[in-house]
Amino acid sequence: MTQDAKDKRAKTTMSTLPATRQRLADFATSDETVDQTLNRLLDTVQSIKVRARTAWENRKAAAQADPQAWQAGALQADMLAARAATRQAGRG
Repeated sequence: MTQDAKDKRAKTTMSTLPATRQRLADFATSDETVDQTLNRLLDTVQSIKVRARTAWENRKAAAQADPQAWQAGALQADMLAARAATRQAGRG
């Protein structure tokens, strides 16, 4: 694929509520296009997801490195699952 083909813009029409359009405009800087604003927002969301996943993996690795913490967590998870099952049985 040539560089021109990758950079070619497609015409897209999206229906939005006026309030939604205004919220998007509030995120944009004065010299920023809609495309740039959307890409910046999407990059931010992706970054947040990666940081959350990394934090989860770090917490999990720390817990696995401490067998007592891992065992306590497993016991608590079992207790919560049993409590949820009891509550569900009481509803049915």
